[in-house]
Amino acid sequence: MANVEAAAGPGGGDHRGDLRGASGLRRVGGLDLREEKLYRQIFFLLSIIHYVRYEEKATKWRYVAAVICFTLSLLAKTSVVMLPFILLLLAWWR
Repeated sequence: MANVEAAAGPGGGDHRGDLRGASGLRRVGGLDLREEKLYRQIFFLLSIIHYVRYEEKATKWRYVAAVICFTLSLLAKTSVVMLPFILLLLAWWR
């Protein structure tokens, strides 16, 4: 019986309180961690694309779209805060 309890983990039995989905990743606020990463990357890339297009042809809409995508990517993950520095490097390089 001791082997069964050790295999089940501390506390024994199943782990119904565990928030892991079928993929094995924790679900936080209804999103898998993979989905959060995907949203962050999509909005990060969209922000760069809109900013580059804004530099090519300056319209207010493209700048607003770049700022909105940047804000959405920040809401997904705060490590995207480096994006303005990346855009400065991109503008200097071009």
